[in-house]
Amino acid sequence: YCDDEVGAASSTGHGEAIAKTTLCRHALWLVEQGMPVDKAGQAALAHMQKRCGDNGGGTGGLILIDNKGNTARVFTTQFMAWATCCKNADGPETTRAEVSPSTMPVELVMPSA
Repeated sequence: YCDDEVGAASSTGHGEAIAKTTLCRHALWLVEQGMPVDKAGQAALAHMQKRCGDNGGGTGGLILIDNKGNTARVFTTQFMAWATCCKNADGPETTRAEVSPSTMPVELVMPSA
């Protein structure tokens, strides 16, 4: 979900709960109200868990970026895999992948040129 005046969000987790609570839209609405992206993500996930239950039915994760470039990765699941790729104006492209919390090994495989 994105709004060019606010930011963008991507979610993972229990699809029915995400749809029921319009998780990404809710998180960006909180950002639009002035909440930092990390706090907005945490609040939106807490709302989903409260509405849909915490026995796996209301758990998930969010990756958010606001219109100023601030990012957050928040989740209520045990783990969440994520990756970012950035093209720096004055340097090479950087790619980072992780499973949070950082207790699991991750192998980043890049396509050959």
